[in-house]
Amino acid sequence: MGIRDTRIALKEGASLRFYNHDNSTVTYTIQEEIGRGGSVIVYNASYEDNAGCRNLVRIRECYPFYVNLNRDGAGALIAEERDVPDFQEYQRRMRQSYIVSKELFYTGGLTNFISNTLNLHEANNTLYTVSTYVGGEVLSFEMADSVKDCISLAKAAACAVRKLHDKGYLYLDVKPENIFVLEGIKEVVQLFDFDTIVPLSEIRKGGSVGKYRVACSAGYAALEQQEGRFGRLGKHTDVYGVGALLFYLLFERVPGAPDCEADAEYPFGSSRFAGQHYQDRLFQALPEFFHRSLASYYADRYPDMEQVIGKLEEIEKYADTVVPFLISSQVNCPPVLVGREAELEDLDAWMNRGETNCLFLTGMGGIGKSSLVKKYIADNRSRFDAVLYLYYNGSVRKMITDDGQLRIHIVDRRKEESESDYFTRKGKILRDLAAGKRMLLVADNFEGEPDEDFRTVLDIGWKVIAVTREDKPETGYETLRLGAIGAREDLCTMFERYARREIDEEERDCLEDIIDRVSGHTLALQLIARQIECSHISVSEAAQLLKERGFGNIAPERVDYVKDQMLFYEKVSDIISMLFAAGHMEDGERVILKVLSLFPFSGVEINAFSDMIVPDAMNAPDWLEAKKGTVKDVLNGLARAGWVQAEGGILSVHPVVHEVIRQWEWTEKCGRAFAVLADSISGQIEAAEGKGSGGNEGQWPGTDIRRERQYGMGMCYRNLLDWLRIAESVLDNSGKEVVLKQRKEYYVLLYETLMHMPLDREEYILEHAGKLLHEESEYGNIPEGGEGLLELYCRVIRVYGEQGKLEMAYSELKNLEKAAGKYGSRYISGRYYLALADYYDYVIAGDYYRGRHAADVRRRLKAVDRAIRCLKKEKAGGARFYYISALLTKAHLLIIAYPGRHKEMLKLFDAVKPYTAGGFTVRESLLPSVETSLTRLDYDVVKGWYHTYMDEDYESMMRVMADAEKVSRATSHTDLRIISSIVRPWSNMLYEFGRYEEAAEKLKEGIRMCGKEEYRGVIPYIRKKVDLYACLLDVYYLSGNFEKCREVIGVIDEENLKNRDVGVVKVIAEDYRGEVFGGDMNAVKRQ
Repeated sequence: MGIRDTRIALKEGASLRFYNHDNSTVTYTIQEEIGRGGSVIVYNASYEDNAGCRNLVRIRECYPFYVNLNRDGAGALIAEERDVPDFQEYQRRMRQSYIVSKELFYTGGLTNFISNTLNLHEANNTLYTVSTYVGGEVLSFEMADSVKDCISLAKAAACAVRKLHDKGYLYLDVKPENIFVLEGIKEVVQLFDFDTIVPLSEIRKGGSVGKYRVACSAGYAALEQQEGRFGRLGKHTDVYGVGALLFYLLFERVPGAPDCEADAEYPFGSSRFAGQHYQDRLFQALPEFFHRSLASYYADRYPDMEQVIGKLEEIEKYADTVVPFLISSQVNCPPVLVGREAELEDLDAWMNRGETNCLFLTGMGGIGKSSLVKKYIADNRSRFDAVLYLYYNGSVRKMITDDGQLRIHIVDRRKEESESDYFTRKGKILRDLAAGKRMLLVADNFEGEPDEDFRTVLDIGWKVIAVTREDKPETGYETLRLGAIGAREDLCTMFERYARREIDEEERDCLEDIIDRVSGHTLALQLIARQIECSHISVSEAAQLLKERGFGNIAPERVDYVKDQMLFYEKVSDIISMLFAAGHMEDGERVILKVLSLFPFSGVEINAFSDMIVPDAMNAPDWLEAKKGTVKDVLNGLARAGWVQAEGGILSVHPVVHEVIRQWEWTEKCGRAFAVLADSISGQIEAAEGKGSGGNEGQWPGTDIRRERQYGMGMCYRNLLDWLRIAESVLDNSGKEVVLKQRKEYYVLLYETLMHMPLDREEYILEHAGKLLHEESEYGNIPEGGEGLLELYCRVIRVYGEQGKLEMAYSELKNLEKAAGKYGSRYISGRYYLALADYYDYVIAGDYYRGRHAADVRRRLKAVDRAIRCLKKEKAGGARFYYISALLTKAHLLIIAYPGRHKEMLKLFDAVKPYTAGGFTVRESLLPSVETSLTRLDYDVVKGWYHTYMDEDYESMMRVMADAEKVSRATSHTDLRIISSIVRPWSNMLYEFGRYEEAAEKLKEGIRMCGKEEYRGVIPYIRKKVDLYACLLDVYYLSGNFEKCREVIGVIDEENLKNRDVGVVKVIAEDYRGEVFGGDMNAVKRQ
């Protein structure tokens, strides 16, 4: 425990009257105490100048901590008689420090690094220095909000100390209390308190330490300072101070003796920034810096500040969180790995060869493939700039686009991106990040083929290890086949380590028998040893069980572990099942394992899993025995027994054990646990989409909050995708269980997943929607009854319409018509007719003017009329919103196809207008409801078309479109939505009015939106940008401005070259080019 500081500071408002050498006086008023050092207290103070203006200064009072001083009522400091000499010595040093600081301040290069001390005064029986006031405060770790801030501050201190070194002085007291950080600037700091500086010349000529006070601030003083070895002081002594300063900023403590050892380790997991992501190179460079700055022996440190600053500049780049970088996977070293020295050497030899960048590591399940790779990574981690350990989850594309596994800092899949587009963009970013770097990608449990996506991943430029049970003899890539461990002694050692004890001599024969009967299978041996360690069975009991169950010796020399693995795998599964039975596992443990088997091999976050199966800790389910404690207590027991793996906060099951658990019966208790799990995931999906409890459903946030929400949409969408991935795995595995498909929770989860799945997953939506729509003769499995059925049918019909499969869309429409008739609801019937109207819109495909689709236009209008009749008097659900939507759809249809029905259009607008009253205004702090806002947006856009085509009122069109833009910008979560709802239609309206330049400017506005830095490389925005350029070209062409056409064609050609690798190319026909360039084909070719 430190000594308590009992010094009494001057009170706020106290006056200090100082005499100058000419007997004039100056009076300062104390404002506040701002800090304390070992020998001073520092204040902010003020004085009044000749113009009557108040000026701020900083005053340091000589008030040493280690001298017994008392402050009397007048403010004077009184020393006890025996302490007077010490107090006078401190004042002498302060006086000398003042003189030195004045000299240094006016020395070239030091002005910005040293506080400007204006004067020295005597009062209150002590000394005071007055310095110019600069905004800022004394350094503390709270000033650093990131690792980069810490490094910047340490580097700034090093730069200031280097300036002193350049002028021939050692500072010898680098510590936070002596460093002043300027307000708003972390790149420049000022030093003060020069009581301890020593001329380098004195040390070089062997001068006496007696003339100088060598500081020894606890934690910041190098060993030679602590021991008073004056002759060993040097620039390296201040190097220690800078290292200690950075250590303090990172870990919130000063380094101790263990931190200064040559083999010291620095657990960054205990630093202030443990929860933040940084490049791997940062955590490789920081230990090196600390070893070279905090070393106990002075010669092991950096020799000067030049090298310190250079290293800190390098580390500062690694700490930059503004640029994208790969976030490496957490790969733990397996607790036991023996007998694999030869395979590790083979792996290393392949890694060092440049012949191929892909290796297939093959072998039967449980033979130790993953452990081998993890051990290699642990031993060679420093050789790689980044390591990604991924689990294959159905396809290479899904594995790479899974942001839960492969994470790039500040890169997320955007809501408007398809999986294919994101795969392309992410691959391009990965190629850029891998350039000139040494990176490793591991794809565990790989079951795919070396297809085009696989080759795309290889082309990124990293080393790839595919861990698989399947042999890949014809891939052309290198293969390392892993068999059983050959040396009997290694197997015995492995067994003992997992059992955590030595095997007695009388147990040796039993162990030999166990090894023979499992043919050296590492997972089987590991699990048997774990059960022995947990006292579930003994060695002799394990051997007897293997013998009784008929597990005969399958000699390794007669078994090819790849070709004949099914024969042996069945026996391994039987052994694992036997161990489960021998362990007398309780219901709660079985329930947890059974539910956990529904998750992917990559695992699930431990806290999330616990919350999912026991969402209410106060009401634990009956299957969780009280004596076993919480879910996490049960999981800890399962991990100890080897049944689950808990690494880095992720819970997983070995694939072989996973498949054995899948064969267990789904008991009633397991079924109830699944129901809770499915409900939890469904709720998380709704919450991630913003529809969960706790929010303002149907209400837009206030404008400021909306911007924050819009800023965080990437994070929210990634969260949604994460939950959808979990749901997909749970549904895939539970869908194979008849007993689970009889539970309503399964269908609720399937419904929520299908309704929130991105539309680019169209095949998944179509395949699984059939389980709800067609596999049952009744519709009892559809959540929310008829309305849920309706929403799912509409989604399926939309997918087919976007695919251009109109026959399939029509077939589903007929099914929807049949289902709508079954429910007898006007609301559902009205929604059916709106879906029918949308179907005819797909059929017409925008061709409303040429008469070829006249019959389809009439059919669409008829469907809209029927929808209006059904919805007009219906009050249930969202009937009003869809009724208004139907009215506006009809108004728009009349404007573009039946312009003669003018009065009917006006009636439709009059019918809609009451629902838009009190709509959006910028001044409102809270926007109207979602439905009102969307209604107002559609109303204004349709009204804009009316003013364009019907009454040709330009001013009215501009007014309503300006209102529509305000609503769109306030309610759209993506700029693509704003472009499609506002920019494109508004530019078309302007074109129809002959306002070509205005139309062009509106399109350019959309182009600028697509060109934002945040959309760099995002393919939907690249595609939209090129489309807008094509529209701009049409505007210039139809307006006869060929000069502008030539400029736009040039830009489109540049975009084509730039975007060719992502497949976005806009072809300009040669005859079109020829006309634009006035028949000069050479000019065309030059373009």
